Amino acid sequence: MNPIKYFFKQSKYALNDFNQRIDSKGREYIKDSIRKAEIAKLSPDDSLVFEFQNKGKLIEIDDRNIQSYMISEFPQVIYPNWLYDLVNYGEPIVISQFIKPLDSQKALSGLRNRITNLSAQFYEKADKGKMHTIDLEQAIADARSIEDSIVRGVEKLYSMSMYLKLSQENTSKLIKSDKALKDLSYAKQIKLHQLVYKQKQGLETFLPNVTNAVGEEFYLTSSNVSSSLPFTTATLNDPDGIFYGITLGGEKIRFDRFSKASKNYNGIIFATSGAGKSFSAKLEAYRSLFRGINVYVIDPEGEFKTLCDYVGGTNIDINPESKTKVNPLQFFSSDTDTKEVMRTHLGVVKGLLKIWLSEDAYNRGIVSKAVNETYASKGILLDDPSTYSKKPPTISDLIKIFEKQGEEGKRIAVELLEYSHKGEMGDLYDNPSTDDVDFNSPMVVFNIQKVPDQEKQASIFYLSNFIWQKVLSNRNRKVLIIDEAHLLLKDESSANFMENLVRRGRKYNLGVISISQDVDDFLKSPQGSVIAKNADTALILAQKKQSIPSLVKAFDLSDVERDYITRLTKGQALFIKGNTHSHMFVYATPHERKLFSSNAEDLAKIDEQRKNGQ
Repeated sequence: MNPIKYFFKQSKYALNDFNQRIDSKGREYIKDSIRKAEIAKLSPDDSLVFEFQNKGKLIEIDDRNIQSYMISEFPQVIYPNWLYDLVNYGEPIVISQFIKPLDSQKALSGLRNRITNLSAQFYEKADKGKMHTIDLEQAIADARSIEDSIVRGVEKLYSMSMYLKLSQENTSKLIKSDKALKDLSYAKQIKLHQLVYKQKQGLETFLPNVTNAVGEEFYLTSSNVSSSLPFTTATLNDPDGIFYGITLGGEKIRFDRFSKASKNYNGIIFATSGAGKSFSAKLEAYRSLFRGINVYVIDPEGEFKTLCDYVGGTNIDINPESKTKVNPLQFFSSDTDTKEVMRTHLGVVKGLLKIWLSEDAYNRGIVSKAVNETYASKGILLDDPSTYSKKPPTISDLIKIFEKQGEEGKRIAVELLEYSHKGEMGDLYDNPSTDDVDFNSPMVVFNIQKVPDQEKQASIFYLSNFIWQKVLSNRNRKVLIIDEAHLLLKDESSANFMENLVRRGRKYNLGVISISQDVDDFLKSPQGSVIAKNADTALILAQKKQSIPSLVKAFDLSDVERDYITRLTKGQALFIKGNTHSHMFVYATPHERKLFSSNAEDLAKIDEQRKNGQ
């Protein structure tokens, strides 16, 4: 690309006179304004009123502090999409451009005059024995290169002005944003010039009347102009997808989780508490239902109940007092039964025992032998799929088998009494499964809010296995949302199950969306790291500062993206799909915001409307 330097600036004065000129004019303007007590009015209806503050360095409008800049020097080399980092900058920034084609003859005449002037400066310094600067020598070479390109018809010349507007609610935030913007510009070899005492004119350049009130211009070739347009941002707009939000540039993000182009159907949502992770998951769940996608949710905090009831789904309370029971030892026979599926189920049962038992009591050999014998006692044999539909054992049956396994087996049996009807957790685990779970419902939510905290890991584990077995014979598109998914990664058995679940899901048209607020625990697990890196989509919302390095490493984030996720506020996110990284706002309609809200008042209104058939 042709390098562009400051000498292309089309101005009545030289660039080194620019500061002095605007200072003198700005001071005259301020004095005149004070003397006449004028209030500048920019909009046609006189509704936009502002006044200068802080010696003309910013403008205050309706409790907003606005600061304008011009780009006074472009990078040494202009490459395609060189404005990407500025366009995707995390601060509330607006960029304005003015581009005009120039007459070739006049452009060449002006360019040749410029070459003559630069050459004269070069030889004058040489005659006086002064050392010429590399910039001056490079400027002459660049100008001649552009002249040659225009003469050969390869390039055309344009005049271009570019301005930036930064807006914040108070001065302290504006100062921080100003420093961050200047640091980014410096790193990208972009020179920003703050429009001191020209903030009024700077603001006018962003109004709909399209006026270049500042009037500072550069000469650029057509290739360099094209590299500056359009304002391309990394975004997704799949016409078959669901609407998820909008980029900072106002572009829609729509994606189809089940697109054939997707490497898998899985997703990750990382956020700190209160940042909107459940809200975002509800948004995808709700909009997926309109596309005929079945939704299953393991809900540790009861946050999906209102949405599930609203769409006519099946909301299942899993707790010791609930009438609905799911036997963790039950294998749900289907037309896709294979030894591999049964082997996975037996692995889950053994994994549950590892979670429940103390490290001293757990003996892998005895556990494996006892589990196999327990199923065999009910006529269920691993090598014979025709036996899989027989009545499954319960925890009490398993304890009886352990009691026959010598002293070590008896020790295990004693610890398992807690999970039988002789212990506190018996009403939760030691029961045959009931038949009131309607898997034909468009949305099925397993609410484990009332399950004791120490049992939530085990509950998420066996319920994930339960859902997995149930959906194997259903080839419709479906999504399984697992909240607090990091709990599955605390134990090797459950972590391996989860990795296997997300790996095999695509084969059965299943997408697994893992939600976690404990980013470090999730990513430090070998299985969790693999799950996150191989997920087709990742939604990163506001984070704890100590989690930022882990996210940067896991998703190979740039310095700009690192800075962006550090400053995320509620509703803002970094959306990652493959190589596309989009800075976005999660968008919901007013009705959806109430429906997805965790506010008790909003939920009560939704329940009342549902009861009244509204």
